[in-house]
Amino acid sequence: MSEQQAEAVLKTKKQNKVMMDDEYEVIETEDSAITAFCKEGIIDSVCIQAPFFGNVRGVHIGDSIDDVIGVLGKPTGIWKMTLDKEGWFYADEAFMRVDFSIELGNRVKMIYV
Repeated sequence: MSEQQAEAVLKTKKQNKVMMDDEYEVIETEDSAITAFCKEGIIDSVCIQAPFFGNVRGVHIGDSIDDVIGVLGKPTGIWKMTLDKEGWFYADEAFMRVDFSIELGNRVKMIYV
């Protein structure tokens, strides 16, 4: 998807945003539920988080580990990012990362596609 298409869908404009000490070009909804990361004129990846109420490939923000396994199966990889956060990777035809928060009771905090 192009940046222009993402701006039209998300009804906002591209901006620079500092996240974890790095600067990114993003197109982000006003409530920060959907953040599209831009690279060379196209969308490189998308982060989905609360207050997003829909689903991504059947996975919802707030789902349990068992809910995710029931929908997507076991991950192809697991990345322990911090003491509070673990990412599960699904590296099939359409990459997807599901981040769980221990602080939230091992529930889905963010989804990346």
